[in-house]
Order: sequence, then C-alpha cells, then structure tokens
Amino acid sequence: MKRKILLLTSILILFCTLFISAATLFSYIYSDRLDYGIDEQLFSSSIGDGITSYQAYGEIGELTEMWQDRSGGGGDWCEFEEISDYLKLGFISMEFYTHKGVNLRRTVFALANHIFKIGSRFGASTITQQVIKNISGDKDFTLRRKINEIFRAYHLENRHSKDEIFELYLNIVPMPGDAYGVKEASKIFFNKLPSDLTLEEAALIVGVTNSPTRYNPYKNPEEAKAKRNRVLYAMLDNGAISKAEYDKAKKADLSLSGNYSNKEISPWFVETARDELLSDLMKKHNITRSSALLLLRGAKVVLTMDIGVQKILDDYFENTNNLPDEVNSGLKYAMTVVDNTSGDIVGIIGNSGEKEGERLMNYARVKVTPGSVLKPLALYAPLLDKGEVNSATLFDDIPLYYNDTDKGLVGYPKNSPDVYDGYVTFSDAIAYSKNTVAATAYNMLGKLAVRDNLVNNYGFSLDSKDMYLAPLALGQLYSGVSLFELVRAYSAFPNNGVIRASRTYICVIGKDGKVLLDKQPSEARIMKKETAKIMTSLLEGVTDRGTARSINLKSSVATAGKTGTSGGNLDKLFIGYTPYYTAGIWCGYADGATQVVKLNPSHVKVWDEVMCAVHSLRMK
Repeated sequence: MKRKILLLTSILILFCTLFISAATLFSYIYSDRLDYGIDEQLFSSSIGDGITSYQAYGEIGELTEMWQDRSGGGGDWCEFEEISDYLKLGFISMEFYTHKGVNLRRTVFALANHIFKIGSRFGASTITQQVIKNISGDKDFTLRRKINEIFRAYHLENRHSKDEIFELYLNIVPMPGDAYGVKEASKIFFNKLPSDLTLEEAALIVGVTNSPTRYNPYKNPEEAKAKRNRVLYAMLDNGAISKAEYDKAKKADLSLSGNYSNKEISPWFVETARDELLSDLMKKHNITRSSALLLLRGAKVVLTMDIGVQKILDDYFENTNNLPDEVNSGLKYAMTVVDNTSGDIVGIIGNSGEKEGERLMNYARVKVTPGSVLKPLALYAPLLDKGEVNSATLFDDIPLYYNDTDKGLVGYPKNSPDVYDGYVTFSDAIAYSKNTVAATAYNMLGKLAVRDNLVNNYGFSLDSKDMYLAPLALGQLYSGVSLFELVRAYSAFPNNGVIRASRTYICVIGKDGKVLLDKQPSEARIMKKETAKIMTSLLEGVTDRGTARSINLKSSVATAGKTGTSGGNLDKLFIGYTPYYTAGIWCGYADGATQVVKLNPSHVKVWDEVMCAVHSLRMK
C-alpha cells in the first residue's frame, strides 16, 4: 500500500513539474498573443442592462423599434448590493473565490485526475475562470484551452476588482431555458427578486448553475433538490450558515411559484437577422455564439425589414384561414421578399401559423428540391448569354432517351403533364415548363458549365451526386437549395443581370455607441443586361399563359416568375418578381416527410394574394 502511495505521489509530482514547465513555456511564447482585448470588450458589454433593440425604418424614414431581445442574458441588471447574501455565500461555498484568479494547486490535481482517472471528477475553476468561460463560451477540456483560461483569468483579476467580477458572474451565469443570471432565475423559479430569496431558494439557484439542464427543478425536481442540499452542506461546511439553518432548509420543499415558460418569442425576421449577425460576429472575432450574444447586450440593430411588408406577411400567414385546410395536418409554408432596388430582404416567414418558440425550423432557410425553378438559372439564362438561342428558337418536344421496361419503351425525361407537342419555341418551352427542352439545353451547355454557373455565380453548394441530368437540368438537386438563395438568384433578372448579397440587417451599434458590424452591400454582374431583359420577357410568359397564369398581380404590374415541383410532389415553389420586388414561396411537409403535396395551385394563389397586398401598399 505504501509503495502504491509513493508511486502515485511521484507521478503527481512529475505531472505538476511538467505542467508548471509547460505553463511557463506557454507564458513565454503565447501569452502575449492572447486577445485580451476581446475579453475586455465582452466584459464591458456584459455589464449593465442588456436589452438588444431591433429597429427598422418606417414610412417617413424614422427608425422604429420592432423588438426588444433579451437573448444572452439581456434584461434588467442586478446590482451587487441587491443580491441576497445567501446567494453570494452559496456561490462562494461552491466555487473558489479567495485567489489571484486561479487556484493552481486545485487545477493541477484536477488535470492529473482527468488524465490518470485517480478518482471521481471534480472542478477546479475559480469564479474568475467561470466568468472567462461564460463570456468566451469556450468550455472544451483541453490543456491548451485551460492554460489560455488561466492567463486570461490573471489578466481579468489585474484589471477588475473581485466584487466587479463576482457581480458580472451572478448576472450572466447560465440558467435553465436559455435564461441567464440570478435575477432571471429568481423570477422564473420563485417570482421574486434576488434580494428576497430564502436560504433554500438561493441554494437551489446556486446548484442549478452546475448543470442547468440536469438540475432544472421544473423538469428534474428530485435531482435539483439533491443538488440544493449539497450546496447547503457546502455552506454549512464553510461556516456560512448554522446547523439549525441547514437542517431547516434541507427539509424544505422546492415550492416553485414562478413561470418557467414566460419568455417572449421573437418574430421570424428578428430571429433570422439575429442568426445572421451572430454568425458574422463569430467570424469577425473568432468567438462562440454565446460570446456573440454577450456582445449584442444593449446594442441597437438596424434591420432591412420593410415594416409594412412584414406586417402583411405576418397577418396573412398567422391566420391559417387564409391557407388550405391541409395546414391543419402538417402542410408548411415559407415566403421571402426582397427589395429589387437594394437587394435587401424586407419580409420573411419561416412557417405558417403563429410562431410558437425560438429557433424553430425556418423553412425559408431550409434546403429544398427546387424543381423547374432551377431551369432559368442553370440553363436558359446561360444559353441566352452565349447567344446560342433566342425567344423563337425551335426545340423538338420529345423525350431524349427511351428505357426498355416491363411496360415497353418509356421516354425520358417526361413532361408534366405527360404531353409532347413536337416543335415548340424556346418561349413556349419555358412557359409550359417542358422537361424535354431542359434536357436538350443541358446537353448544349454541358454539365461542367451548368455546375460552374450555379456554384460561381449564385453560390449554390452542390453535391457530387448533383452532376447528372436530373439534378442540373430538372432541378432535382440532391443537396437542395434554400428559398433565400433562390430569391436572391432570381433578383438578378429585374436588376439587369446584377446579383446582390441579400442581407437582413444594415448595421449593429454597440452599447458604447461604436459600430460592431456594418453590413455593406455587395454586387456582381453575372449576365448581360440584354440577357436579363429577355429572360424577364420569357418568364412573363409563365404568368401570362403558362403554369402560373392564374396570377392576378400581372393586371396591375408586370409580373414574371417560374413554378417548380420536386420529384414525387414533395415540394412546390414559385419564385416571381415585378420591377419592385422579388419574392419566393415554398410549401411542403416537415423535413424528411414523404407526404405528397396535392394542392397544385395553392402556393401560387397564396403568393399572388400576398404580393397584391404588398404592391397595393407601395402604390398608396
């Protein structure tokens, strides 16, 4: 036994020596390369009230607030003096507080335990290190990350007092249900302010932070209570409470009286813009999503939303009486509207019906099979741009290939409906969505040219399985393409062959008044001006006499577009445009479903009704 203890002690001493040597070497080589600036920026943005204001320009050019967002701990700040002593003592009893930012002895033993599996896992992070984790969002257990964290904690301790660090920790510590901080936890668990918490209530909140999902008292009350009691014991062991207080609190029920689900749900446009700008912040600063959320605390976001357009979309799609009865059995709709002048997205609907939660499936951004909507982009515009066809060019509307089956020779590709008209003009082939002509156009261009056009000009991500006739000519893409991407691509036609990078926000102003993000529009010419004009004339044939001839908007403003259906009728789309807007609509069932969409004209009718309202608003 003594030999085993001696061996173990020798290993620990060796490990400690190696760790200290590695830390010293790291300090010499890398510590001056750490970005302490982003820590300070995150620390500053995390302090104080953190409501993010989402604004959009109104009719007369004034900014109007559309939404107040509390994501990332935004909301009322709780001053240090307003927080119950029970809470402070509970956290101090469970975390390391008396230190210079790092408890090296505990850290070394924790790392040794992690590597050699000496005993059960235990933590070593101080409250300062917890703050670094919470503002950086980096929680990976790697040696490099841990050493990074140590030096960052030392830096933070040298710049801020312990009370400042502790106050920040108490306000941003993660809680269940995407909540942050002890004030929000006090409200959702007990409908109280942190200053009014009892001992057992404070201990529950302290325990929850160790694993907000596991110790969520609404979902796992027994585990939450057991963890609360361990916190109470730690407080007793540290002399923070008396034995009498411990015994009384340990016997107390949870007595939850708050409202766990009382969180406002952000609109589709705000949620989409938030995802876009968080992604941009993460790339700009090389930070995690949670850190990007902290940078947004107290910021002002200027959206590209057109308030009137978005209201029309919201009112129409939230009222399911405007939609076919099939929405009650799972049929989904999504729609996106882009302003042709700016290229900005001005209206978004991610699903039909009332939005019931955060980060739900946004079908405007989900990749779907575009069907014939892809043909003008992949085939027809490139052929026109090369001068190989014109509106009157004749094509033979017959299957290109014949397969020998049990039922005899079957032609491919098939038209829908299964009708073949012999020689047809290029104009009629587009208006009636002739698959046979699309296949001929594909052979004229070659699959590499078609692929390169879609990838380089439109930014579509194609799979290796897409390098065949069905995906590239008939739009049956294996990888799919989102409604967002299709609307952006089609907006090149009314913009004389110039494609713009669609955006949902213009800029983000931090709480210090400095610009966090400035989303500058970009554009590129992808076809000749004449090609875009001819394509518009050809796509007007679709709404005049073709597959979207039921559209009424054309009677008041020139309207062009293209319908599309995926194989098996699983997705139905229409991308249409006028001189003012480009808009796309999709309908189908949940991701992965195989239920056939039988309502052939429904999505076109919905698009027409919404865009008639949008243009009526513009013409006022």
